[in-house]
Amino acid sequence: MPIRLERPDAHPHVALLTIDRPERANALNPSMLRALADGWREIASDDAIRCAVLTGAGERVFCSGMDMRETIPVSQALARGERIDPEAFEGLRNVSTALLAGFDLGKPLVAAINGHARAGGFDLMLAAELRVAVPHATFALEEVAIGLYPTGNATVLLPRQIGWVNAHELLLTAKPIAAERALEIGLVNRIVPAESLLDAAFEYAD
Repeated sequence: MPIRLERPDAHPHVALLTIDRPERANALNPSMLRALADGWREIASDDAIRCAVLTGAGERVFCSGMDMRETIPVSQALARGERIDPEAFEGLRNVSTALLAGFDLGKPLVAAINGHARAGGFDLMLAAELRVAVPHATFALEEVAIGLYPTGNATVLLPRQIGWVNAHELLLTAKPIAAERALEIGLVNRIVPAESLLDAAFEYAD
């Protein structure tokens, strides 16, 4: 499944949610948006879960945001008033919940950033209270470069979470920054080797 929700035995009160589509840079298509939203709802409603960890599959990308090849045509058809596949409609309807922009998880979230966090992946990272990244991770709101407004909470959360000028450098230029720069400006808590990423995330979660 492209979205996996697990309860690791070694961490009984922690949920691990993995975006598992590395062959497409962990990009989110409509069915994944719905599954991701369902995962957040399950975590929020389960009293046995006290914290959640979010990560991406593979060694290259945390999440590259929306899969434009699939979401743009569906969004355009919907805007024209055309009938679209019900599953695709449900995916689009759940965008804000999937990106935690319109949904209160009610529990701390730890982002284990295993690679590049771009666009919607950046928004997901911003929803986390604690963030651990690998050295090769990069961060950018790439949709700005093609004239799209960020779909998550970046325009609201970034200026609250980091310095004003640093926030607007990301919001207005779409240029990626490296993990070291992200640590310097307070966007992430720690940088750890890739082999230690989940251990560090679970250490926070526990």
